[in-house]
Amino acid sequence: MPAVLVRLIVVAVVLIALYYVATELLPRGGGAPSGTVETDGSGQCVARAEAASQAVAGELVALARPPLDSAAWGPAVVRAGTVLSAADSACACPEPACARASEALDELRTLVAELEELARGDPRGLGNPARRQERVDRLLDEARALAAGG
Repeated sequence: MPAVLVRLIVVAVVLIALYYVATELLPRGGGAPSGTVETDGSGQCVARAEAASQAVAGELVALARPPLDSAAWGPAVVRAGTVLSAADSACACPEPACARASEALDELRTLVAELEELARGDPRGLGNPARRQERVDRLLDEARALAAGG
């Protein structure tokens, strides 16, 4: 009986943490208006990195809804990795905006990996997901400003 209680507590903590992280990942507005994509290398990179950030957030928000399905994390992580890889290929340019967007993509990868470990019951590697997402947002803001020439 005590083992069942411990498992229920662990599942509850994981659900609460995932819900908190997922709500922090929801887009907050700002940035470039939708439908505007620059055609130069840095503009495409930033647009792809922002789209990857939103796609990863969408994956995590969907997974954080109870009941938690730890088996669904594998396919979600693969989808997130695919989107992040596509953004990486767009960010292979030498401009400073591409470097900032690449940093944001690396942060997103780390966030996904930490949350996957948490979902699978290993909270040891979890840092501060909200702070990591804030860093992603800040890096994307910087990349957007650099791509715009600011």
